Amino acid sequence: MADPYFEITYSVFLPGKMALTKEQVDYQLADAGAFNCEGLNTFTITLMCIVTVAVFLRLWSRKIAKIDWKSDDYTLVVGWIISMGAASMSLNVTYNGGFCRHTYTNLLDRARWEQFGKSAYAWNVLYTTGYPIARISLVLLYRRVFIQTWVKRTCWFLVFCYAGYAIGSMVADLCAVLPVASVWNPDIKATSSINGKSLFLANCGFNIATDFILLALPLIVVWSMKCNRLHKIALSAIFCLGALTVIASIARLVYYYTFDENDPLCKCKNTSIIRSRNLLSEISIRV
Repeated sequence: MADPYFEITYSVFLPGKMALTKEQVDYQLADAGAFNCEGLNTFTITLMCIVTVAVFLRLWSRKIAKIDWKSDDYTLVVGWIISMGAASMSLNVTYNGGFCRHTYTNLLDRARWEQFGKSAYAWNVLYTTGYPIARISLVLLYRRVFIQTWVKRTCWFLVFCYAGYAIGSMVADLCAVLPVASVWNPDIKATSSINGKSLFLANCGFNIATDFILLALPLIVVWSMKCNRLHKIALSAIFCLGALTVIASIARLVYYYTFDENDPLCKCKNTSIIRSRNLLSEISIRV
């Protein structure tokens, strides 16, 4: 293998070391106009509108029925606000930060690289914080709707797990690379960094495991109810919409391994769609 021609300690978005050969650098420079995210922003904006309408309709139905907001409604609104922030950062990364363009050519544009670093840093923190909050909203809804003692205890356990996960993930993302300014300033050398792959796999493992619990919990209750089979099947079909988030989490894990570590910004469209837009989908499905 040829000796690296260019190296950089890579950032919070995809921690690791980027090492390019002279041939790879020449290729990225020759193909500087490449853009690998056609339609990505349209998809994001569409989801933002759908989620906003869904949340508004849910809260409007509370007002019409003269029902006070519950804890799951408040956490849903918090999750919606965070999801809008994360989606806005992802749009800024694509429009102004050079996302889905060749990484080396982005580094040559200092203003663009700074936009990418700052927006991706905020995007990552908002995503890993908003995701568990959206799930806490669902768990609180289960706790309110289902009367079984074991379900309520399970829900409280999940609330504490998600709260701890949110805090831990936020701290890990904030301190993923130190000093933080090295994320967007290539002149500042990172003195320490978290193993990004291990952090990502741990997050995926937690998300998939708890998604299966959230999927199974209402199904167990439904099939223990004294009602006809058709009603049970109908209710199960509604709750099985949550399986979409399980599929998305698994797909995100699979697509993670399609990253080109030496050109991560240009070769990560599928993972970015699933990851950032997964939070918006999570909110809409929970509504």
